[in-house]
Amino acid sequence: MNGAVIFHVSRRQTTVSQTSAEAEVKAAALITEALMAIVQLWSGIAGAVHPVVRVPIDNKAAKRQCESGTDSMASAPYLRCKSYCESKIYGGLMWLDLVHGTENGSDMGTKQIRSTAEFVKKDGVLCGSAPFLFESAEVTRILKK
Repeated sequence: MNGAVIFHVSRRQTTVSQTSAEAEVKAAALITEALMAIVQLWSGIAGAVHPVVRVPIDNKAAKRQCESGTDSMASAPYLRCKSYCESKIYGGLMWLDLVHGTENGSDMGTKQIRSTAEFVKKDGVLCGSAPFLFESAEVTRILKK
């Protein structure tokens, strides 16, 4: 929010995901729950409505499923999570930004870190000691408006 990382958690999912898209949608549902509380708190303190929150995601299929407005056989096992995210996207709470894993700090909890430099960079972003806002194609498009 306001260009800063506000929430990061790494935990084992209680269900087994059959695809990486399913795992990403489930993770997006978790952050959606957190945003519901955090945005309300921020709005109460600031006395204003918070703008739409950018949520980085690195899986094209998960992003497409959450934004499509249609259900498919592929998303049937996790339809509740998908529908929850979709409703909050359409409701203006958040938007999913496609950010490659090399620039996505949240991948620290789910994927192998290949080098010390990558770890230090992502850790600095997540901990706030070296904040950095990756400018994706979508962010660039928004900034040019």
